[in-house]
Amino acid sequence: MKPDIHVAAFRNGDHICLFYRDVEEQLSTAVPFVQLGLLRGECCLCVLPDDRMGSFMSYLRGAGVDTEKEIARGALLTAKPEDSYLSGGSFDRGQMVSFLDSHMHQALRAGFTGFRGTGDLSWAVKDTNTCGHVSEYEAMLDSYYPGKPALGICMYDANLLDEAQLNRIIAAHRLALTVPSTNKRAIRIRNGVAFGDVIFDRASAHLFHYTVQKTGRNELFSVGQEETLTAAMDAVEAALLSLQRATC
Repeated sequence: MKPDIHVAAFRNGDHICLFYRDVEEQLSTAVPFVQLGLLRGECCLCVLPDDRMGSFMSYLRGAGVDTEKEIARGALLTAKPEDSYLSGGSFDRGQMVSFLDSHMHQALRAGFTGFRGTGDLSWAVKDTNTCGHVSEYEAMLDSYYPGKPALGICMYDANLLDEAQLNRIIAAHRLALTVPSTNKRAIRIRNGVAFGDVIFDRASAHLFHYTVQKTGRNELFSVGQEETLTAAMDAVEAALLSLQRATC
């Protein structure tokens, strides 16, 4: 597995949606995301089904993380969907946000520098009783994270989503990380009136290309490239703010 080294560009307050097509694509982002959090002194919560948790922990150990030590000191927390998303017997989006908020405050009281969570919601796409609530839950998280010493990645198996479902989930996130092709990654950043895409090579990026356009319009407002993902994302954010001010 080649780790996605670009997760360092995400910051406190970010709520990211990850669409993956196979286990390697998922863990190449989830593992370094958690590893980086541990290195920064943060508390990390990982919510994965049993059939995925074993691979996740194995990859973490392969990346040099002493998982037993991190679990013992309370820095690495793990849970299954039935113990978190479904702890009340069914999915309650408000209860899940409270679950995350409680863990964040516990982490800060314990002396950790921050909190980051990552969870796989692919099960929710297959659950007809939950599927209709996913977009509302993601919108709640998009409002929850900004301004807090926390960040999170929600993960979805893109193979389970039709185009309408994928677009609804993207629309509920300010940030979405996709895999448009085998060798490419793309980050979409939105602010309601416009969106920007940063596209780069998955494993060894040297240039980060970006475009910005108004929602529902085909013409591009801004196009460019930067040598780092952070600089490209900052350029997109600046262009989005300019468009937002012009709209107002």
